[in-house]
Amino acid sequence: MHLESDGTYGVPRITAELREEGERVNHKQTARVMRSIGLTDVRLRRRHRTTIADPAAAKAPDLIGRDFTASETKTKYAGDITCLQLDGGKCLYPATVNDLASRRLAG
Repeated sequence: MHLESDGTYGVPRITAELREEGERVNHKQTARVMRSIGLTDVRLRRRHRTTIADPAAAKAPDLIGRDFTASETKTKYAGDITCLQLDGGKCLYPATVNDLASRRLAG
């Protein structure tokens, strides 16, 4: 079953298939056997679309002209957002504002 599914069937699906065939097994036994022979499932992650752009919306202007340098502090700021992967497959998205002259966190 594992090979027929190209390695995508894990313990729950294989247990369900075995039960449909009349075998009396539970998920713990299936997991133990799979672990002993080195079978693991391929975990396919779904892409989550977080933003749907409005094609009719006006584009935001580039106010600093792609020039990320500044000679004085508190004159130019840039924002940044990043994804931090947490346990359990969840993400944390911290957003920051940086002073371009000092490269320090402003907010």
